[in-house]
Amino acid sequence: MFSKLFHKNTASIFSKSNNNIIVQDSVINNPVFCADQSDMIQTLGQMGQYDIIQQQAIKVLAAASKTHPLYPVFSAKPNKDLDRLVSTPETEDAFKQYPKRIKGTFLVDYTKYPYMDKSETPWEYAYRTQTTVELKTTAYQEYLGDIKDPFPVTKYKEGMITVIEAPQFPPAIEATITSGNVSIPILLRRKPCMNYGQMVFGTVPNNCGFNLNLTSYKDIQKTDLTIKKTPGCDLITQLKRERLFLEMSKTQHLTISIGSSSLVDVSFKKSELAADMFKLAPYMVNYLENLLSIEKCLSCKFDLTIGSVFSDDYRTASILASSLENKWHRVKTDFDQEIRCDYNHIPDNIVDSPEPQELITIVGKVLNITLQGLHFSADKYIIVYKGAKLNNVSSVIKNRKKKKKNILLTFRPSQGNNSFYKFYKIEGIKLLPEIQ
Repeated sequence: MFSKLFHKNTASIFSKSNNNIIVQDSVINNPVFCADQSDMIQTLGQMGQYDIIQQQAIKVLAAASKTHPLYPVFSAKPNKDLDRLVSTPETEDAFKQYPKRIKGTFLVDYTKYPYMDKSETPWEYAYRTQTTVELKTTAYQEYLGDIKDPFPVTKYKEGMITVIEAPQFPPAIEATITSGNVSIPILLRRKPCMNYGQMVFGTVPNNCGFNLNLTSYKDIQKTDLTIKKTPGCDLITQLKRERLFLEMSKTQHLTISIGSSSLVDVSFKKSELAADMFKLAPYMVNYLENLLSIEKCLSCKFDLTIGSVFSDDYRTASILASSLENKWHRVKTDFDQEIRCDYNHIPDNIVDSPEPQELITIVGKVLNITLQGLHFSADKYIIVYKGAKLNNVSSVIKNRKKKKKNILLTFRPSQGNNSFYKFYKIEGIKLLPEIQ
């Protein structure tokens, strides 16, 4: 009876078995054999064993991480962009202990980079010029210290092109440029330079009104300085710039400092300050001061883009500014032919009296005054001549009798004088609306 209940089963467990389990009198339907981890993960997913998947993935990644020959300084971790394991530093000084190096063979096409010197590396050229360099690569291997990187970021393959992207120059630093009693804050930064053996530092845009470049040379003890105006800055900034140029022409000296340390200390020859921007500086200072005075008195704003300043603009600004302060604008000259008057505005004393007049006053109408993009009107335009006489008397008398308009009056110094003074004043100045 008992023999029907039990069957004879034979099983053997050999010495090399590892935690085998034998289930007697069992039938296994649909067996699944996992040949690799991905199959196992997929199968566990189909079975809904997500916790086990999590545990297995963590174990696998942890195990892979520790396989790095430089562990625990470096580990092997997945890079989502490369979709593979790469060497990952685990300590702050990892790259100090094992600096990252690249050994390979690279071919440079110098026709693409005519400013590259053969004594510099492509990496030095890319940094100096802040440009990208492409190299044909015939061999490539990344190292950590003296050890081949087992998990490199880049692997060699046939036809490989190595692209060198230059790191940016350090950020700009605050500095001060000074000449005489004028100091202007600037921002200095290294700039790209195509010429080998030169290093250029210059201002970065900070609305200082000019661009300044300093060029030093590898094998020559000298520094070149260039300075150029920039347009579009406000009137106060332009005034500071012109005052700096004026001081440079006076003192023939310039310093650039960073904090309390002097970076550049330059003395100029007169010939080096012969450019127009230095010659015109005193006039530009006066012109900009007058524009600012007019803005203050009339609550207006001039066009910031000042191009060429002509003599008429300069004189107009001077007369307007002086008149708004209830002052006369004085000019010394030896001839004048700018006044035209209608017959009924010519003073009787300059044509009827044979005796020279100490003062000759002409009062005219002002139709329109234009200055730096703004338009003005005024009630009176007054000119007083001192030490002058009417030069074209007969012509004026004839045209006056004919009651002509816009009669030209010319003046010369009175007898015994080489020159005379003109005094200008405008009364009742008003700002006109913008012309659309």
